Amino acid sequence: LLGASSKVAQQVISPEFLQGIHLRSNGSPLAIEEYIRTMLEEGVLRPTRGGWFVDNSGVESLNLPTDVIDLLVHRIQELPGTTLGVLKFAALLGNRFEPRVLSVVAAIPQKELQAAITDALQARLIEPGNAGMYLFIHDRIQEALVSQFSDDFLFKSAHQRIAEAIEHSPALQDLDQRDYVLARSYAAGNAEQNTAKVFETNLRAGLKALGSFAYEDAYAFLKTAEAHETLGTSEFIHCEALGRTCERLGHLEESIRGFERALTRMKEP
Repeated sequence: LLGASSKVAQQVISPEFLQGIHLRSNGSPLAIEEYIRTMLEEGVLRPTRGGWFVDNSGVESLNLPTDVIDLLVHRIQELPGTTLGVLKFAALLGNRFEPRVLSVVAAIPQKELQAAITDALQARLIEPGNAGMYLFIHDRIQEALVSQFSDDFLFKSAHQRIAEAIEHSPALQDLDQRDYVLARSYAAGNAEQNTAKVFETNLRAGLKALGSFAYEDAYAFLKTAEAHETLGTSEFIHCEALGRTCERLGHLEESIRGFERALTRMKEP
């Protein structure tokens, strides 16, 4: 864009301007694109007949950040209300999301959902992934959206809504990450009022992760279950699974404690 060969472009766009963009972007194509886009949107860079016009004083007043992600995060504030609401739920689902899941948890018609996704794509906040998934461009964008839940009650309520919507939706029974999403959402939701549900979903997720050799994930789920443990028939399974997981991770003392607790809960000693 800035490398036009016309005499007008060469006269208007100075080497100093080009050098400044290069230094600020650190040579990153993504950063260059975002800086140019912002300048075009603010009108300090304008196409003219045969070249480009740069309002140098206007560029300086923009106070462009040295980190292009800051520029993208700032763009969140410019989103339409519906789009922002949809993306906030998407951020709670993780760094990637599936439209059919988002449609259920956000309780939004498909047409409005697609419009929100289009807005987010145009703002360069998300990008298409594999198998119909969408990914946030950067973790900080996801974190900035999550931080929009400034009230702890709203944050917990949103997670609770996600958990219940996914659990009770017939269309999402085959969801690949369903057990993991349910476990995390119930734990981050109204856990105090749903202790048994938090224990049940995190135990199931922990066993699944253990079976997939994802020991760190298994440990996190099983410890969450432990924190919400209730007396019941599943306690032996939980203690034994936690013992095996800790053994794999090298937490030998905790592993022994898990196995000892499992032994005390066996129905057939």
